[in-house]
Amino acid sequence: MPTDLNYIMLNPTRMRIVETFASRGNMTANEVCEVLQDVPRTTLYRHINVLLAANILTVVKQKKTRGRVERT
Repeated sequence: MPTDLNYIMLNPTRMRIVETFASRGNMTANEVCEVLQDVPRTTLYRHINVLLAANILTVVKQKKTRGRVERT
């Protein structure tokens, strides 16, 4: 995983994800997928995990639904 903050934030997809969270507040990954429909779901999940690992995004709530964990 990249650790350089400049490298992480210069990616246009990750920047759009951060802007989406900044403008709309707490969201799940599925809600982000609904907003950014032009980005494939797997790509969004990968970029969200990079942002989580770099502590740019944080998980504020976890809910178990149908055998999986939904993080907000």
